[in-house]
Amino acid sequence: MNRLPQEKPLEVVRNEIRADAESARLRAPPRPARKPPQATSNTAPAAATQSRYSISELSHAPFPGFLEHAFQALLRRPPDPAGFDAQARLLAQGRSKIEVLGNLRWSPEGREIGVRVPWLLPRYLLAKCLRIPVLGYLLEWVVCLGGLPRIVQHQRAADIYHSVRLQEVLSAFRGLQAELAAARGDIARLDTDQQRLGVRLDDLNDRTSQLQAEIARVGADAHELRHLVLSMNHWLASLRKNLSALELAEADQARQADTLDADIAARMMALDTARPDRLGGWAGQVASLLPAGARVLDLCSGDDWLACLVGNGIEAIGIDTNTEVGARARAAGLSMAVAEPSEVLARTADRSLHGLTALDTGALLCEMPANSLLVAIRRVLLPGGLVVLGCGREPAGITARLRGRADVQLNAELIRQALLAAGFVDVRTLVASDGAVCLAARIGSLPE
Repeated sequence: MNRLPQEKPLEVVRNEIRADAESARLRAPPRPARKPPQATSNTAPAAATQSRYSISELSHAPFPGFLEHAFQALLRRPPDPAGFDAQARLLAQGRSKIEVLGNLRWSPEGREIGVRVPWLLPRYLLAKCLRIPVLGYLLEWVVCLGGLPRIVQHQRAADIYHSVRLQEVLSAFRGLQAELAAARGDIARLDTDQQRLGVRLDDLNDRTSQLQAEIARVGADAHELRHLVLSMNHWLASLRKNLSALELAEADQARQADTLDADIAARMMALDTARPDRLGGWAGQVASLLPAGARVLDLCSGDDWLACLVGNGIEAIGIDTNTEVGARARAAGLSMAVAEPSEVLARTADRSLHGLTALDTGALLCEMPANSLLVAIRRVLLPGGLVVLGCGREPAGITARLRGRADVQLNAELIRQALLAAGFVDVRTLVASDGAVCLAARIGSLPE
């Protein structure tokens, strides 16, 4: 076996360990230098309150926790930057933790605090003796030779520790490889999704282009439609203007027709010299059958009949279809409206009138059937209310004949039977001075 000249076996082992450590340090990635925490006046861990420590309690932690714990335990404070760097350099030079602990414990500050560490003093003195030239070397050789079995034991433990750490690193590496494979799969899926999204984006761009073209076409159609609408509005305005002109012409024609019909009816009424006495006699009889201030509605019997009713203290309102007749009645101070009798009856409230008169029943039957007329009369009259129906030739009947409507032939007996059939009671004949008659009846129960 070859022997190294000028070197002791223990020194060779130490050099090899240091060389391996240096090689490992050079291979390791550079780490930023850790600065010791700044000292604070009121901050100290709970362990610093102990007054006694064993060597193992102080030296078991690795660097840099070893230095922080040593400062806290022996000096009762965090390490200051200068002291931390000085002790760290000793450790980097290969000095033992015992020497560092001794330096702190027997420094002026450490002696003042006086923390007890059994067996630290002799081992600290031995560590200092190892620094004596020649003698220290021989003494260290003896110490190392005596501790060689211990060193071998530590080496074996270190081998096991590093083997375990290597397995942990390999396991972590395999986990990272699996995560990397999964990440690559995710990246592949993302690439596929990106390609699919790209295709969809292209499709959306095509559809957007088509939609823009369609919007442009619809915009052109809307522009054309706007012109059409404007033209239609102009045409509708012209149509409304023409319709208004036609309505005005028709209204004017209707006024002319009403004026002519009213003049003809007035001429016919003037030929009937007995009419004033006849209407006056009937009005007196009707007033005697009604309470004072009775409300009465007259349907198309003429303004002279309405004046007779009002003259006998009756609150009478007249209805006529001729605008000229209505205008003449209102000019005479009478209450007369121009409307269709059927519409007025439909709008009149139930049981709101004391009486209703119609001296030309035939003219009313040209517009509505007898059943509808009698039902409407029963609805608007108060209980016991009076209805007066005649079969004479009043202005409304003359107008109907002039406009070519059918002439309904009625007589007193036909009206009587109609009233009885409709449930009216107390049917009586009102006879005028010239022998003309009209029929009066009161509202009663409907026949079974």
